[in-house]
Amino acid sequence: MTTPILTEMASLDFVARIFDCLTTHFTSHTRAKVKKLKLQLNTSKKDKFLLIYLLDIKKVVDLFIVVGAPISPDDQIDSILDDLLDEYDNFFTYITS
Repeated sequence: MTTPILTEMASLDFVARIFDCLTTHFTSHTRAKVKKLKLQLNTSKKDKFLLIYLLDIKKVVDLFIVVGAPISPDDQIDSILDDLLDEYDNFFTYITS
């Protein structure tokens, strides 16, 4: 092998190790962020105006997309409906029937 190829091969192992380290680092941060977002989604304040509440849910759902872990529309709907106050029971019944 020529010197330029050997140099490239030698640095490839080093770059691969750097890439693996970065992948591990960002994957663990992403998992932690997803757990935090799930908690945030499940503990959204329900005592607000409906529009503000829905906008807060949308922000969290958008953040799931940003970190590469989008949640399904069914999970989004379940989260919204589970957290509505009793005054929205008629709405809940209408949506789920």
